[in-house]
Amino acid sequence: MRSLIPVALCSVAASLQLAAFEKKVTLPITRYSYPVTANLDRAAAVLQTVTIAPGEIFSLNAALGPRNAATGYRMAPVFGGNGVGLSEFGGGLCMVSSILYNLALTGGLEILERHPHQRLVRYTAPGLDAALDFGRKDLRVRNPHAYAVSIRLTRHGRYLTAELSGAGALRYDIRLEREVAPDTIPGAVESGFRVRTLRIFAANGGAPGRREILSQDTFLPIDFTAEGEKPQ
Repeated sequence: MRSLIPVALCSVAASLQLAAFEKKVTLPITRYSYPVTANLDRAAAVLQTVTIAPGEIFSLNAALGPRNAATGYRMAPVFGGNGVGLSEFGGGLCMVSSILYNLALTGGLEILERHPHQRLVRYTAPGLDAALDFGRKDLRVRNPHAYAVSIRLTRHGRYLTAELSGAGALRYDIRLEREVAPDTIPGAVESGFRVRTLRIFAANGGAPGRREILSQDTFLPIDFTAEGEKPQ
């Protein structure tokens, strides 16, 4: 494996030693337009303010509900089996699960369920993505703190923002790091690769302490474009 690579993503480093804390993660969504943005707006309407009590488990699928026309979701592109591009109700919601995954990691929440994409996504670092599929793939986290935390999701133009706040203090710093395997998986358009992601806790800004292996993901090579056409 290669040496540890610090993750470069807005608000990934967490140094939270105040009486209360607030974390914010913002993702640019300039590559996406309607109907993806309509699905993001629908999710933001549901996740205006979500409070997770101490010890409580939050399920993103349970919060967003089934994705269909009756629940206000639109048909939009998604990754299907083996990373093939498809169109389904709720396409684009993996951006919501991914941004909340990053937020949960920096806020010290316990990750109970998270699934990687089969192919590389462009809006977050490999290993920090979280796939979402109602009834099959969920993002579930537990609040291990002695106080409640609140989640809020908003979209402002071409930016998606998630915020996490808590009434108490975290008594440790959090750092996320990745190990990318040196060998690649050949692909006609883009090679595949493997990455291991870790969360490292350090008490009161001191030396790194507990190291948590979050995931060991394999991203498939790309032999065709997202639209299924053979490369020129």
